[in-house]
Amino acid sequence: MKIEQRTCFVLILFALLAFSLFAGGCSSGDSSDPDPNPRPNAAQKKVDEGQAALEAGDYNTAVSNLAEADALAPNDPEIRTLRATAYASRAGVSVDSLTESLTDHYTDGSTALAPAPLPKIIGLMNYADPGEFAVRTMDTGKALDLMVAGDPTLASLGDEDRATVGALAMVHTLQQTTLILEGNSPARLTDAEIETLVSANYADHQEGLNRAVAVAAHTRGDLIAAMTDPLTELVASGEVETLLADYGMDDGEVTEQELLDLLQGLNDPAP
Repeated sequence: MKIEQRTCFVLILFALLAFSLFAGGCSSGDSSDPDPNPRPNAAQKKVDEGQAALEAGDYNTAVSNLAEADALAPNDPEIRTLRATAYASRAGVSVDSLTESLTDHYTDGSTALAPAPLPKIIGLMNYADPGEFAVRTMDTGKALDLMVAGDPTLASLGDEDRATVGALAMVHTLQQTTLILEGNSPARLTDAEIETLVSANYADHQEGLNRAVAVAAHTRGDLIAAMTDPLTELVASGEVETLLADYGMDDGEVTEQELLDLLQGLNDPAP
């Protein structure tokens, strides 16, 4: 699978459209009450080892140790969040990395929404390497699952965690769309080719795509608030909402036909 850099911008736009399916994010709630059952010593040892590995950037070890801790102390919300952090870190997904990838920086200190994808978005998504893409997609999905497992409403998460969930949801939206397109850029495909790919693959990825979009419904406001001004201004401008309405995607669901219409609408085949 190989994707050109231009694809990333098109898919990023799609993800921004998905976020704007909703009027805004839910307000953050207080942290969950602590577990009345003390954490077993063996689990705490694995947590300590996992946190140390995270700080050292050894994400494989962190994932392994925190999985063991989770098995020893199931339903521990702190361990679950740490596991999600380990997976997200291994996938390279964070609010900061996403913001940096979408933002151009100028010598006068100003910033703007990047008119074309920066090389870092390739590193974040790594579409060009099929093996790495598969691993990062799996890790992003696992991190997203873990973050919402204890509280599907996300009301118990703080602002920072909710923004992280939003970043994970955005990236996973891109990943699922890329799988549907089999790694091809809609900007390099004809309408007929896009229709063939969406028809063949939408059903296989419908659940993952709509799950990511649904999570974005709860975190859109937090993610946008945590990112840079250019992105905030883009969403606030109302242009995205207008485009959504044009494609009938303002009802909170990305159907096969709506995805097809949107991708064909973004299509700009090279001469």
